[in-house]
Amino acid sequence: MRSLEFIEKYAQGRVAESAIARWLTQRGNFVLPVYETGEDAKKGPQLFGHLEQFIAPDMLVLPRPTFIEAKNKSAFTWHRKSEQWTTGIDRKHYRHYLQVQDRTSVPVWLLFLHTNSQPSKNDQDWGCQDSCPVGLFGQSLSVLSDNVNHESDRWGGSGMIYWAHQTLRLLARIEDIPF
Repeated sequence: MRSLEFIEKYAQGRVAESAIARWLTQRGNFVLPVYETGEDAKKGPQLFGHLEQFIAPDMLVLPRPTFIEAKNKSAFTWHRKSEQWTTGIDRKHYRHYLQVQDRTSVPVWLLFLHTNSQPSKNDQDWGCQDSCPVGLFGQSLSVLSDNVNHESDRWGGSGMIYWAHQTLRLLARIEDIPF
């Protein structure tokens, strides 16, 4: 039985994926969404090879083949030690995306849709800036793999990998995203 929280987050993620896909197609790309396989809807898309399988990014974009992993985030997180806005993904997924890129020779890009400029109460308590960046941010996994800001075992099923806001490119302003 799935929790209500999972269902809500899943639905929010789908909205962001669709908005990002529309944004990509408006720029002349074709998008092939990758959907879950099997009966377990909690299991994400998979890429199968002989004797191996990987968690797959959300979509394949053409004509220049590129895998896109689309993330929906409310706000950046303030990293106290580096005093920077950061965002991240699950460590296990990150490792799988690296393998997908390595095995297929197709670049993987991580796209983060940040919609809220209001920092969390916790971040405010630690003295962050008054507002955080909003918009669609992204970068290739090749660049990101050389620019990890920090890792954490506190969050995510297998821990998290985080990147500083400055490592990402602003691809679109929030008002330019077709929700």
